[in-house]
Amino acid sequence: MKTFIHINIFHYILAWLLTAAITSPSYATQSIGAPTFTEDVPDVTATMISHREACKVYNYENCFLYGADIIQIANKENRLYLGDIAAPYFLRACRGHYAWGCASLGTIYKNGTPKIAASVELAKQYYEMACQGLGNPSQAVQLACDMEKSL
Repeated sequence: MKTFIHINIFHYILAWLLTAAITSPSYATQSIGAPTFTEDVPDVTATMISHREACKVYNYENCFLYGADIIQIANKENRLYLGDIAAPYFLRACRGHYAWGCASLGTIYKNGTPKIAASVELAKQYYEMACQGLGNPSQAVQLACDMEKSL
């Protein structure tokens, strides 16, 4: 069940990023910083708060889940700028060796966001990190390997 939820969340992220790739300005150059934990995210739920609080204490799965929560809001409300807020949470998850975070970050770099420039090289790097497994769910690993090969 948990793996199915992760796959569903990743598909939301991918759909959002494909939309963002069409509308992202070419001048996007800002790099990803650390999570601020104070961003203005609309419609924050109790579950999101739980994910964010767990991320603060380096629960990397929850860092990924909070980023994915933000992306779901972005999809629902067509607020593409929220991808810029989600990226640091994916980065923290990836640095914590959570493959879904690396795969999501690879997709962000593949397509870019309003503030993060698209970079095939960085996308490949993050897909490769997820593809190596990092001791995480095999679906994330396989998806990342497939995405890396498509670049």
